[in-house]
Amino acid sequence: MSHILKAVYSTVPLEDKSDIRLLVVHPGSGDEPICCSLKTVPLSEHPRYDALSYAWGPPEQVKVLQLLDAPIEVRVNLWWALVHLRLPTQDWVVWVDALCIDQSNIGERNHQVRLMSQIFTNAEIVVAWLGCEADDSDLIMDYLAGAPIELDTHDPLLDSLDLALGIKKIYGRSYWQRIWVLQEFGLANDVVVCCGKKMVPWNAFLLLENDFAITEDGRPYDPHSPATALFQYRKDRVGMPQRQFTEIYNLISLMLLFGDRLCSDPKDKIYALLSMAVDCQHDEIIVDYSKTLFSIYCDALQ
Repeated sequence: MSHILKAVYSTVPLEDKSDIRLLVVHPGSGDEPICCSLKTVPLSEHPRYDALSYAWGPPEQVKVLQLLDAPIEVRVNLWWALVHLRLPTQDWVVWVDALCIDQSNIGERNHQVRLMSQIFTNAEIVVAWLGCEADDSDLIMDYLAGAPIELDTHDPLLDSLDLALGIKKIYGRSYWQRIWVLQEFGLANDVVVCCGKKMVPWNAFLLLENDFAITEDGRPYDPHSPATALFQYRKDRVGMPQRQFTEIYNLISLMLLFGDRLCSDPKDKIYALLSMAVDCQHDEIIVDYSKTLFSIYCDALQ
């Protein structure tokens, strides 16, 4: 399968230093196969596109889609995201790391990772895919969207507890644990959060602080969870005085704050934070996956 993907990338090469590939997801619905193509565009020309932020998931769980008429295996979480998010009557142009970057090409990977902050900042909408519907997530997403929720008149307390448990499970999804989500979600101009077929603006989650702020024990989510820390970062980017923001969000502080986040390559424990670190905005550290992990950490600690 990898040789097929290599052949696909050879038809849409990245030739200019600002070039990126975009995935064109062709119309479809239901059980229809996922059919996609790729195109190359200069990021410097401000193309219109969305960007997908998601957890890769286990490598052994894969499904097949059609990319430029070639069968390509993708991890199952991405496959389900495209099934749910594709449009029924028109193309959807979106940047997806697993398909827009030749992950087997270290040189290309180095170059494209350096552009990722621009990619997510320039996207019209960043779509945060939490995964498929489960654990009453449709009910929770409707609640977040402001839809009226009817509680059982015979036992409203029980329904309230179910609602709280559902919110806790939304906050516990693996998406929030992923280290790359920090910049994808944190640097975006506009974010919508999707779970199954439901979609809400990201700031709908902030309303929970008011709805459930009775006591810390009574909250349905951990106020120090990965999700709430990410929401706090987005708020701080806008509302915190610059001097205080600089003190908190330098590289070493970010490593301490978010060092427990998950990634498939341990080098990303550093590289995923560079675009957020106020002291790494001028190529103080260059992304280079050919370096050893020890060397990368030495660069970070200098």
